[in-house]
Amino acid sequence: MNQNKIRILALHGKGGSASLFQNTLTPLIDKLSFSLCQKKPQSLSSPEIELCCLDAPFEGGKWWDQLPQGARSYNAEAYDGYVKSCEVVQGALASSPLKYDAIIGHSQGSILLASMIANQDLKPDEIPPAIVCNGVAWPNPYSEHISSFSYLGDTKALFIVGEKDDINPPEGNLKVRDMFQRAGFKTSTITHPGGHSVPVKDEIALERIATWLSDALSDE
Repeated sequence: MNQNKIRILALHGKGGSASLFQNTLTPLIDKLSFSLCQKKPQSLSSPEIELCCLDAPFEGGKWWDQLPQGARSYNAEAYDGYVKSCEVVQGALASSPLKYDAIIGHSQGSILLASMIANQDLKPDEIPPAIVCNGVAWPNPYSEHISSFSYLGDTKALFIVGEKDDINPPEGNLKVRDMFQRAGFKTSTITHPGGHSVPVKDEIALERIATWLSDALSDE
């Protein structure tokens, strides 16, 4: 971690946008800034946090172009447009003069992140020290890959689970977490009583997420 700047890449969910997700994550970034400052009370200021949110490439804020009627990401046979979405993320990483310290994915954005890691569409040195998956689901087209991949790095992975998530139910989220733990990631779980959204309005959950990120980034 650059002592003066923390860089976070963020991938919104289906139907979202970079600007909307930037607004959604503002309370978390504010809380993270405060948490980092608390870790170094002798410092006059906490590190600057740069949040870069990407726009999905397909109409309607989607990372997959189209799923068959009635299909969901956790049971679809294919993700049409997956390669193009990978290129968006890869391009952002390649064009950055400095490495990112964390990647946050929500819903379809977190499924994309998990798929790219399992499929090795992110090189080991492109995987940052911390990743956060909120409302992730099992990436069904890549079941074989995610069930067998391995990782030798030190990345910490946080899985945020809403007990009332009826978009991507908790069991799928936990199944992805278990595969990442088996692969070699240092996984953690934060459960909250809400639904599918990033729980920025839940002060307890927000505090726990910010503390986890602060600890993960301070360990670099």
